[in-house]
Amino acid sequence: MVNQVHWKSTARTDTGRRRNLNEDSYLDQPSEGLWCVADGMGGYQAGDVASQAVINALRHYRNLDSLADSAEYLEKRIIEVNEYLVGQGNARDDRSPIGSTVAMLMAQGEHALVIWAGDSRVYLLRDGELRQVTEDHSLVQEMVNMGKLKESEAENHPSANVISRAVGVTDELSLDMEYLHLLPGDRLLLCSDGLYKELDERAIAAIIRGTELERAGDTLIERALSAGGRDNITSILIDITA
Repeated sequence: MVNQVHWKSTARTDTGRRRNLNEDSYLDQPSEGLWCVADGMGGYQAGDVASQAVINALRHYRNLDSLADSAEYLEKRIIEVNEYLVGQGNARDDRSPIGSTVAMLMAQGEHALVIWAGDSRVYLLRDGELRQVTEDHSLVQEMVNMGKLKESEAENHPSANVISRAVGVTDELSLDMEYLHLLPGDRLLLCSDGLYKELDERAIAAIIRGTELERAGDTLIERALSAGGRDNITSILIDITA
């Protein structure tokens, strides 16, 4: 039996202080229990086209009978987008890829699934403690996992922006998934790297812990801009209630 927890959400995006184009896109669809952040790959052409293609593929989602059915549907949609973007990239004169990250949360009652590829992140704030649910698909994260790099060195490493997996970059795409059991009082954050590369986890936790939802959403963007705003910035905050 699925318990009836409820949720409300708020979403923000900003081009940042150094970019002329916002290549981030997001979906805030609480009526269907679906949220997503997509970040067009920096350095690739048409990143905004790629991220919007991801969001458009999910926009008509309607909650299915089970978590497994919903997960299968969403995975299929993203795989279709991957095939489309690979084709678009191959058709370009220079065959340059058109890519995007994807980080989504799909909820059915107290059950939820996080699905992702790339380095956009999902965090869970529970009992005042912030935990990163996703693991970045990036070169520096692979180096950390192999013990070749410390976590503290990763953000400032010369290869910090090199993504090892994303939608539209390779013919075959593998999506990672993580199950969550939602509890009243939980707060979740989906964000692009433009947020967490300006604000570390301690700063993010301090902003969203105990702050009203809309105000927390505003403050995340404001603080990231004040810290430099070097990239596009997107955040979605979700509160779980009884």
